[in-house]
Amino acid sequence: MGVIDYEKYYLKKEEMLKFIYSNQDKYDDRGIDKFRDIISDYYIDKKFWNIPVSYFQIFSKFGVFKEGQDIYLEFFKLLNELNFLEGNVCEIGAGGYPRLAEIMLPKIKLNGGTLTIYEPEILYTDFKGIKIVKEKFTEDTNIESIDTLVGLMPCIASESIVEQAFFENKNLLIGFCECDHSSRSGIKKGNNKYWAEALCNYYKKRYGNEAEILSLFDNIGVDIPIMVRHKR
Repeated sequence: MGVIDYEKYYLKKEEMLKFIYSNQDKYDDRGIDKFRDIISDYYIDKKFWNIPVSYFQIFSKFGVFKEGQDIYLEFFKLLNELNFLEGNVCEIGAGGYPRLAEIMLPKIKLNGGTLTIYEPEILYTDFKGIKIVKEKFTEDTNIESIDTLVGLMPCIASESIVEQAFFENKNLLIGFCECDHSSRSGIKKGNNKYWAEALCNYYKKRYGNEAEILSLFDNIGVDIPIMVRHKR
C-alpha cells in the first residue's frame, strides 16, 4: 500500500503541476523533467522510500497523503509535543522546498522564537520570517544563539548535527535517512541495517540517557531511528 491518497492526489494534481511550472526558473531542465512523473501518476502507489524527497515536499504542501502518512506533519507533531518549537530553532538539510520549516514557522512565531535554515541547495527562498543560510552545516557552525537543532533526513550533515547538539548543549530532534555514510565517518555501519543505527548506538554508549532513541514512523513504513536530546 502506498502513502498517497488517490482522491486527494487527483483533486490537487493540476494545482501541483501549475505550482511546479510556475516556478520552473528554480529548476534545471532535469529537475523539471522529473516532475513529469506527476502527470503520469508514477508515484501514486509507491511506498515511502520509493518517493524522492523533492516530490515528498510538494506532495506534503498540497496535502495529498493518507491520514497519518505525511512525515513532515508527523515530525512537526513530535516537535510540538517535546516543546521544541519554543525559542530559536535551526533546521538543517531542509531540501529544495523547505516544507518542514513552512509547517513549523507559525508555531515558532507564536511562541516568540526564530527559525533558521541551513541548506546549500535550497530552491524556494521566498519565506518571510525564516533566515535562510545557503551553506553546509558543520561542527564549526556557530549555533550560540540556537536553542533547538532539527533535522529530518539531513543525510551527510547528520553526524555534525548530533555532535553539535551534545557539545553545545542544545535540544535535538533528528530523523535520520537510510544512507550509509561510513566512508565519510569514523562510525561504521557494521552489522546494523542502517548507518543511523550505528550512529545512535555510538552516542547512546557515549552519553547514556541523554541520547533518547525513538521509532515514530513505523505506520509509514519507515523503521529508521529518531534521536532526541533535551538540553541540560
